Parts: sequence; structure tokens; C-alpha cells
Amino acid sequence: MRFGSGVTARRANLAARYGLVSFLALMSTHQIAWANAAQQQFDIPAQNLSASLQAIATQSHAQLLYSPELVGKINAPALKSSVTVEEALRQLLQGSGLELKVTGDNAFAIIKAGSVSGNSAPVTGCFMAGLLTAAFSTIGHVWLVVPHLPRSVTLPPYHWAIDFAKKAGWESQRILSAQLFALTSFALLSFAGPSSQGAMPRLNAFAAATSLSMLLFAPFLALMRAMAFQLTGRNDAEVRTILTQLSRAGALPVLTCAAGLFLIRAPLGTALYGQNGPWWNGMIGAVALSLPLRFVCNALRAALQARQDFSFVSKRDAALLWLTGIPALTVGLHLDLPAVTFSYYVLPEMIVLPLLAQRVGISFKRVTP
Repeated sequence: MRFGSGVTARRANLAARYGLVSFLALMSTHQIAWANAAQQQFDIPAQNLSASLQAIATQSHAQLLYSPELVGKINAPALKSSVTVEEALRQLLQGSGLELKVTGDNAFAIIKAGSVSGNSAPVTGCFMAGLLTAAFSTIGHVWLVVPHLPRSVTLPPYHWAIDFAKKAGWESQRILSAQLFALTSFALLSFAGPSSQGAMPRLNAFAAATSLSMLLFAPFLALMRAMAFQLTGRNDAEVRTILTQLSRAGALPVLTCAAGLFLIRAPLGTALYGQNGPWWNGMIGAVALSLPLRFVCNALRAALQARQDFSFVSKRDAALLWLTGIPALTVGLHLDLPAVTFSYYVLPEMIVLPLLAQRVGISFKRVTP
């Protein structure tokens, strides 16, 4: 599809490759999760829990860390089913007063329920995935962009550079605000009261779903960056035309992906991360519902960034995230309602959409098909 006469095939190809690099970098961090989710056939009789754990470790080559005194006097039920290693261990521990913690690749620890020891383990992989994503994505983007840079560079005027740096600083502030909110969310989830599923399954679901959301949001971030460059220097009529064409072309694919993700979130969680239950389903459901809103909002953000209107976008994104996110997290955790807890994925985008559209000067009838 052609978005205006000034968009060349070369630029469109570069933008597509930019998004592809982000996607592939994120995909590489999910390979471990897919490998760990392989199901195995277990046939273990009812016996002492220590013996059952040894049987699982021998068959699956899993690394299990536990105190013999902790499990020595507990009887485990029979286990005869085809499940992942994590699911098998959780079934054995049901009603035992013990809790399972994922500590690494095919590695687990068994502790007394309610223990605070090692609470950071479930999210280690989540933040490591973010680090690897940033590293691989940066390397790939440099490799793609450098050949397209001009051979000689002329430094801009001093006053222009200072003005641009101030405006670009607002975008950095917006990103930093989102990172701080993610850390705050983890802190609230860590110190919240007990859940119907237990504290650790809730943290595990949050870490896994956060990693998957990074994968899902990467194309929308790449879209915003690419469109901001393509819209720079265009008049209002051209911007409206391009955004209308973009919304019409992308509406059906985005809605299809969002609906598909919402419908298959339970089996997807089991296949990718061994996760299921209300906290996983609630968070991924909120992510799915936010995708169409994020698609439209990021296109509008691109139009404003093309005008160097960074402060308007940054102030409203940061303010709405915190003003809606913290109450949603607090109330949702208190009531043990995942849908309320993770509504911060949807609420800020819903509220900021009309504000962005008004700033760009486009009515909803012209933005959405």
C-alpha cells in the first residue's frame, strides 16, 4: 500500500525491516520458554513426596532444590498424566503446604508456603529477556540504519540542536515513566496479600505475561517510530490522508490478532510458559483488548512526534498511566480481581485517544474505519 507520494519503496522496506528486527530479537528470548513447556508422560504411584520428587527429577533431568526435612513426612498423590514438569510438580504439592518456585531453565525450588525467600526468581527471566531484547535490537538497528546514513554530516545550528534536545527529552521521560511504573507494579504484586492462586503463581503469571507483552507491543513501537519519520514535513491534509489509509489497512489485521490472542490466551500460556489460571488470563486478556487502541494511539503519537510535539504526548501518557494504573493495581489486588488489576493496559489508551485525536485535528470517524 502507498501512503502518500513521498514514501519511497526503499523507506518502506527499511521501516518494515526495523520492525522485523525488533520482532526477531524478542522471539529469540522466547525459545527457552517454548523448550521448557514440553509435556512428558508421568506414571508415579502415591508415595512419599521425596520419592515422587526424585522420580520426576530422574525422568525429566530437572534440577530440584528442597530440604529433605521439609518433604520427608509428606505423602504425595499418584500422578498419571501427560503434563509439563512444572505442572507435575504443582500437582504433587497440592495441599502439602509447600510452594513451587521456578528458579531457572528447568530448575525449581520447593519452599514452605508464604516464605519470602527468593521472591525475585520468577521475574529474573522477564528482565533478562528485556536486556537481551534491547541488546539484539540495538545491534540489528545499527546494522540496518548505518548504511543509509549520509557520507558527510553537517552539524545543525546550536539553537536548533538545543531546542530539539529539550523536545526529545520529553520522549525519554515518557519511556522512563513506563519503566518506573513496571517496577512499581512488580513491587505492589510482591507485597500484596495472598491470592486465591497463591502469591508465587501470581508473580509467575505477571513475569511471563510481561515478557509476552513486550513481543506483542514491539511492532506498534516500530510503527510509531517509522511513521514519525514519514510524516515529518507534511501538511495537515497529507497527515490526515495517511493516517486514514493506515487505520483502514491495519484495522482488520489488528482486530483479528487481538481477538485471536484473547480466545487462545489459556492454551497459549500453557504452551509457551506453563502458565494458566485467572492471573495469566486476566493480564493477557487486558493486553489483547489494548492492541486496537494502541494501534490507533501510536499512529496519532507518530503524527505529533513528527511535529516535535513531544511534551504533549509525554505529559499525558505518563500522567494517565500513573493516575489510572496505581488505583487499578491497588483495588484489583485488594479484591483479588485480575481483570481490575491489569486494566491499566486499557484505561490510559482509552482516555488518551480522544486527546491525541483532538491535538492532531482528526475526528474519530476519519481515524477509524
